[in-house]
Amino acid sequence: MPTLPASPRLLGAVAAAGGLAWTVVAGLQIVRADGVRDDVVATTAAHVALSAMAFALVTTVAGLFLLARSIPGSRAPLVAGAGQLLLAVATTSSNIRGEDASWFVVVAPVANALWLFGSIAMARALRKAGASRPLAVGLPLVWAGAIPLSLLGFGVFSGAYWITVGLGAVIALPIRTTVAPAAS
Repeated sequence: MPTLPASPRLLGAVAAAGGLAWTVVAGLQIVRADGVRDDVVATTAAHVALSAMAFALVTTVAGLFLLARSIPGSRAPLVAGAGQLLLAVATTSSNIRGEDASWFVVVAPVANALWLFGSIAMARALRKAGASRPLAVGLPLVWAGAIPLSLLGFGVFSGAYWITVGLGAVIALPIRTTVAPAAS
């Protein structure tokens, strides 16, 4: 992973903003299910939901970079982040066009696979680096809440995860939970 110039607090604040956006998306999907669930973007609620989703996808990449600080050399954050950014582009295209483009059915599964498998690899690397089990296991569950379980409102979990991680960085909580051995 390349050296990241942004401070952990800045990355955390951006990730928390993305987490808030995931909760907005979840709320809109629960309350306005009629206009948000279709592949045709016909209502204001659907446009707002897709805008919030694209914002969440882009800003929570900052959270991946924040967590990547604990696993130097891992390419998993780049894979997961590429998936999220690719999905953000596809989502934005659908929002602007008012419907999914013909290439969406090809790009979206690839983007989701990158995001999911990158998150799983990150979770494993984070556990090896000493991160807490909930922090590591929660990362792939963010994808599950944000994508396949989103229509049931599980995007709230995705939002809560990034808000917790982000605010933890803002107030400088450590990501690692293992204690280094004492020097002899």
